[in-house]
Amino acid sequence: MRQVIHKGQHPLRHKSQDVNYTYAGLPSLKTVKDALDTALGVSSTSWKAPVADKPSLPLAGNSINDVRAEQSGSAIYLCIATAGVVDVQWLEITSPGATFDLGTPDGAILKKTGANTMGEVTAIPESLIVANHALSSFTNDAGIQEKGVTLNAFNLNWAFNRNSDDPTSQNITPISGASWTNPIAVALRTISVTGAALTAQQIYTFAGVGDDTTVLSGSTTVYFRSKRYWGPSGTVLNASSTGAQVRAALSGSEFGTSKAVSKTFDASAGNQYLYFAYPKSWGAPSGTLFGGFEFSDYTLYTITNFENASGHTEDYYLLKTNGQYNGSSLNWEIY
Repeated sequence: MRQVIHKGQHPLRHKSQDVNYTYAGLPSLKTVKDALDTALGVSSTSWKAPVADKPSLPLAGNSINDVRAEQSGSAIYLCIATAGVVDVQWLEITSPGATFDLGTPDGAILKKTGANTMGEVTAIPESLIVANHALSSFTNDAGIQEKGVTLNAFNLNWAFNRNSDDPTSQNITPISGASWTNPIAVALRTISVTGAALTAQQIYTFAGVGDDTTVLSGSTTVYFRSKRYWGPSGTVLNASSTGAQVRAALSGSEFGTSKAVSKTFDASAGNQYLYFAYPKSWGAPSGTLFGGFEFSDYTLYTITNFENASGHTEDYYLLKTNGQYNGSSLNWEIY
């Protein structure tokens, strides 16, 4: 039997003919049954006793326009033939709509809680949560190149947070050499750069679309830098010294980008000067500390056209202590 409830009515079961219904446009309608009959185009309907379910609908003694409802109120059937199987004699004229559990808020994620009811999902297992596709790394294996080097071959490598899932598309620019074309095959996670002929800093940019339409982006840089040199030496170096002489005399070297540095010298061999040499473009020292104290007992030289091991030339500053030292763990800091 169909259960009909409206907001002014207590939640008890009622037959449709027991519930009053009025509509000014059709004054002949007196009950919900009248409205249903009119809406369904059913004339001279005869409501019969409800049945447990569809298979329980009788196959004998029926008349055209007999109407039976399931006891659960989930469906109503109209008799359209008096012979044949259930599906021939009975036409389902209503089907249940989904209803929501009491208190289900708007915008809630839903789950099925009954045959025709839905309720709110209150928890989602962590195993079902999938992060947006994202570029987790984009690197190169060229390392830092010394100014003066011509770099032709190296690799670009990348990975995603869900690395086994291929993106929708991926591109890398600029294209140096003929080792790849855009768009890059989505299964690739590395490409070889050939014929690049790089002599200066180059930024490579990754752009793509994830498997969930997320925008993927990143960059990696191939650096070309100059070195600083330092160390104790008994050799006297000055403004007329060459790059080769400085590099031969000083044992310490590293790539850098600024003058600020602190190094510990071992002059235990005795009678040695302490030296720093670095590109003039990094700026003259604002000051120095020796053993943690302000120190100015040094001479600052400028070496013009200092040539590094790769043939690049630029002006360098050379710092030389005025005195010679004999000892280890000598800390000299430039700032």
